[in-house]
Amino acid sequence: MSAPTMELFTNQGTLYQYAGEEGEHPYYKPLGDVDTFTISLLKHKKTAGTTGSNNSSVEYLIAVAEDGEKVFEQPIGVDLQLSYSAPTASVHWPAIIDEELETVAFRFTAPAAHVAQVTAQLRMQQFVELYNRCTYSLLTGYDEVDPEDEWYQYLGAATTREVCNEDATEPVFEFDPTQLTKASTGAGNICAAESLKFNRTLVVKKSNEEATLELQALPQTERGFDRAAMEKLVVRGVDGTSTGTLLENGDVTMLLFGGSSAAVQRLDLAHGTVVQEYKPADLPVQSVAYANHTAANSGPVYTCLGRNVAFNIDVRMDPRSCVVMEDGKQPTDYALPSLRKDFTCHATSQNGYLVIGDGSGNIRLYTGPPGARKPAGGYFPKTAKTLLDTKVPIVDIDVTADGQYIVATSTSFLLFIETKYVDSNDKESTGFQTRMGARKPQPIILQPSPEQTLRMGGATMVHFQTAKFDRFPGTKELCVTASCGDYLLTWSLRAIESSQQSGRAVVNSAVAVGQTVLSTSANRASHVGFLTGNDVGVVPVHEAKKEVSRTWTWGTE
Repeated sequence: MSAPTMELFTNQGTLYQYAGEEGEHPYYKPLGDVDTFTISLLKHKKTAGTTGSNNSSVEYLIAVAEDGEKVFEQPIGVDLQLSYSAPTASVHWPAIIDEELETVAFRFTAPAAHVAQVTAQLRMQQFVELYNRCTYSLLTGYDEVDPEDEWYQYLGAATTREVCNEDATEPVFEFDPTQLTKASTGAGNICAAESLKFNRTLVVKKSNEEATLELQALPQTERGFDRAAMEKLVVRGVDGTSTGTLLENGDVTMLLFGGSSAAVQRLDLAHGTVVQEYKPADLPVQSVAYANHTAANSGPVYTCLGRNVAFNIDVRMDPRSCVVMEDGKQPTDYALPSLRKDFTCHATSQNGYLVIGDGSGNIRLYTGPPGARKPAGGYFPKTAKTLLDTKVPIVDIDVTADGQYIVATSTSFLLFIETKYVDSNDKESTGFQTRMGARKPQPIILQPSPEQTLRMGGATMVHFQTAKFDRFPGTKELCVTASCGDYLLTWSLRAIESSQQSGRAVVNSAVAVGQTVLSTSANRASHVGFLTGNDVGVVPVHEAKKEVSRTWTWGTE
């Protein structure tokens, strides 16, 4: 027995395909007679065993028919990237036609029986609103969506963008794939750190011996790496299961963390020895960040993340009592025992603002680590100033130095979040200082373009690992760099800010590196570094202008 299908919306109009140039402007070519098509939104109950990767019991479809005959059906998802034009009462999206990726558009017609009461623009708006509810349903697993729900109002419209019928260019950070270089390190790479002071990339690798790690220091050159001058170091007495590293200020010592020993270990890089081990309050430490965004700003203070708590440590203090916290308190006093899923990642701003992501999709914004000492005296409270519910597990997170922007990574897409807002008293604030209420800015979804998604193998193969703002010296942040499978992607921060005003989708640049990317680094204005399981590499990057839209016309047969 076939699963039931419900029609949520249907309307007449005309289906067009983007057909290239006509005179001086691109145009859309009708794929049949005008107003002989219908567009519908369908809700389809899945049969047992076909729930798919999002574990939803339903799927939603865009269906287009001509004179009652089906033209095509296409599943809806966050990756579809539907856009709309109010002046032309049209929606635009990528579709596979004759095994080729094409851009199609549907122009709505006012219903003949209600032409005086219902306009084509209104029907287009109703379609977009229902489409947003469908994608939100898939995102959250909710079968029914309340349009008045706070989090629907925050996230619901993030999956659709306005398309403007105009000529426009936007800044983009473009990779130069012809100059991409890699140096083989052998299998077993874990993590890496870049030393600008010594012009080295330090790669931490697995070792065949227990309680041992291998470090490789590769000198960087204008063209990549001097592998012949690579230095190797075997570190013994170390947690061989460590997953992360930070260079301390001065680049002569390194912290290792994230291993099964639950400790933070300090390495002397000159001698290859563990000189100190910190087990703050005997709590497992998942990850460590500079307390104030960078090593130079943070000194000896680091922000640690446990399963359900964050806290500062000072590595000058006794390793057994190095937590910087209110007298008489322990980190467990500030833990969140009722978390649905554990904390997964954290980041700090230059003045110590703290953002934490978790496995349920919650993002918490703190003025500082709970219980840590405030610069002006007193201690930071246990409760976050703002909680944002994104509905998808957060696997990585970063924040700009000034705390104005956050980039949160889910496996399927990135969320670009602005923390600055105007409160109910018309005063400007940030979500780190006061609770962001109903007036919080809507986030922007960053994802591969339809062409990039196709090259990656389709939407099911899109799998983000990490996304970070650059740390180019001497400037404010200029771009977001992400790893997605074996691809690197960049988005210009200026283009993202422009999108907040224009509503246009944000263009990016992408390059394939041949292996799954474990991590990226953007510490130099001229290139992006990356680590794979077997290599370390760099690819040049430069800012350019890219045409993102052109004025189009509607063609006729």
